Amino acid sequence: MSDLVHDTSHADEGLARSLERFKGQPNWELLLKLFLFRVQGMEDVAWELYQGMFLDVAQGPQLDMLGDTVGEPRNGRQDDQYRLFIRARVKINRANGKVSDVLEVAKLVLEPTATVTYTPEYPAAYKVTVTGSSISARDIRDILVQVKPAGVGMSVVRTEDLATALIFDTLTPLTNGLDHGLLGDDV
Repeated sequence: MSDLVHDTSHADEGLARSLERFKGQPNWELLLKLFLFRVQGMEDVAWELYQGMFLDVAQGPQLDMLGDTVGEPRNGRQDDQYRLFIRARVKINRANGKVSDVLEVAKLVLEPTATVTYTPEYPAAYKVTVTGSSISARDIRDILVQVKPAGVGMSVVRTEDLATALIFDTLTPLTNGLDHGLLGDDV
């Protein structure tokens, strides 16, 4: 498919392409401009609709339509976060339950700074550990459970930082040595 370009000068181009015998005729130029302004308006609307079909620039109702097409509900998400979940839904719809599918979907919905670790738990389960994400373990699990193969168990552990996941408390001696800490959410 060729690259489309938004033409914003229909009126000027139309006047320039008039037959020589009509150039300089005020009534003809007014009639032609009136027609070409309407053509320009239709092109502008068509271009906006065309651009709105691209996930990167779609907003609001256009994004809702794209989400409905791939089967991803908005669930109150803002446009930027909803865009991530639509991308993940496209991957989920095409996934085969492989480890690479699970990791790709996790990386699509998580922040770029988050790290994802996949740990197999034999005979038929695995654990996904997510570090540095603001998305809850339950939300991560809800999306990843749709990628995993049937009959395979999965758990999701989310922690803010593995270095501080379990730390000793030196400020209050009555806490048996453990902080109120960031043990992570285990689902």
